Amino acid sequence: MTTEREPTTDEQRGIEWWNALDEDARRYWMRQAKDSGRAADAWEAYKQARETASGA
Repeated sequence: MTTEREPTTDEQRGIEWWNALDEDARRYWMRQAKDSGRAADAWEAYKQARETASGA
């Protein structure tokens, strides 16, 4: 039984964002995600930082 699914729009944006980062940026955002080792956590940290910066 397979549990694979298509990524959501947000997940796809996160994948594209992560793939576009250079190694230094990946390291930075992974540190912001408490070094979880998950690109999805780095994406969440990025989105939270963006919201904070925009005053949302």
